[in-house]
Amino acid sequence: MAATVRKWNPRVPVFVGGHHASLSPEDFYCSDIDGVALGEGEMVIRDLVQACEMGRDVKTLPGLVINEPSGPFYTPKRSMVENLDELPIPARHLTRNYRRQYYLGFQKPFSIMETARGCAYRCDFCSVWKFFNGKCRMKSPERVIQEIKTIPEKYIFLADDNFLQSVPRAERIAQLIRENRIKKRFTFQARSDAIVRRPEIVPLLRQAGFWKVFIGFEKIDEEALSQLNKHNSVQNNEEALKILRAHGMEIIAAFIIDPSFQKQDFQRLRQYILDRKLYSPSLTILTPLPGTDLFTQLKEKLVTTNYELFDYVHAVLPTKLKLADFYREFTELYKAGYAWSQIGWEGAAAILRHTFTI
Repeated sequence: MAATVRKWNPRVPVFVGGHHASLSPEDFYCSDIDGVALGEGEMVIRDLVQACEMGRDVKTLPGLVINEPSGPFYTPKRSMVENLDELPIPARHLTRNYRRQYYLGFQKPFSIMETARGCAYRCDFCSVWKFFNGKCRMKSPERVIQEIKTIPEKYIFLADDNFLQSVPRAERIAQLIRENRIKKRFTFQARSDAIVRRPEIVPLLRQAGFWKVFIGFEKIDEEALSQLNKHNSVQNNEEALKILRAHGMEIIAAFIIDPSFQKQDFQRLRQYILDRKLYSPSLTILTPLPGTDLFTQLKEKLVTTNYELFDYVHAVLPTKLKLADFYREFTELYKAGYAWSQIGWEGAAAILRHTFTI
C-alpha cells in the first residue's frame, strides 16, 4: 500500500501505526514509509496533519519513529490519553456505505465500538497490554451511552478485552441502557473468572440486551493453560459456561491450537466442543505476534517471517504432525464446531431465536 501511494505521488507523507508497527517499528523501516506512529493514534495523526500543512519538521512531534537513511530516529515519548471521555465520538457516517456489509455470524447490520482500553493481565500471547503499556482506562457509563445512541445498527460488538474489568461500571452501563430504552444486541468480551466472581451481573446484562460473550477458554487442560500466563483455570471456564447459559447467554469460546498437537489432541478438543455444545468456537493456531512475550520466546523457532501468514490459520512454528495432516485436523475441528449436523435442531433454534428477536 505504501509503495502504491509513493508511485501515485512521491510527495505524500506515509506513516503507519497500530499494534504491529508500534511494538516492532523496525519491521516498517523501508523507503516507501516515512515513519511509524507509536501507540494511540488520535492525537499523533492530528499533529502530523497540522505539521505537514504548516511545513514543520515532524521530528519535533512526540511519539514517532522517523525512517531516515541513516536509520530509525525516535522522537520523544508521547503521553497516553488520560481521559477517554475527551476523545471525539467516531464519525461513523463517513463509513456508512461500507458498514452495510459488516456482519458477525448472523449479526447484521453490525457495528463495533470500544468502552475501555487495555487489560490488567499479562498473557504471553497478547499484544494488547503491551500496546497500552499495561494501563487500563475506561470511558464513563454516560459517555458510553452517548456513543451508543449515535449507532444505528442493531448489533454492536464491544471491543474491550474485558468488559467486566469493573463490574460496577458494567452494571451502571446496563442500567443506563434500560433507562434510555435502547434496543440493541451487544456482544462483549470477558474473562471467565470475572463472571465466576460476580455472577449477579449476568442477568442484569442480559436484561439490557447483552446476549453473546466471547471468552478465551484457550485450553482444556490446567497445565497447558498455566503455560500461557493466563492466570485463570479450566474450572472457571466450566463454571462461567453454566452461569451464562442459566441466563440464556450465548458463549463464543476461543481455543488456541498448539503446533505440537497430535491427532489425539485434536480429537480431545473436538469432543470437548461437541460435549458442551459450543456452537461457534473461535479456533486459532498459536501465533507469536511481533512485540509479544511469546514472540521473544519463540522467534528463533519461526519457520517463516512472512507476516501475511500470521493470521491465526497458518502454522508459523514447526508442527509435530506433517503440515498437511495438521491442516486436515484443524479443518475437521472447525467443521465439528460449525456443522449444522453437530449443532442439531436445539442449537439451530437457539441461534435463529436470538437472531430474529430482541
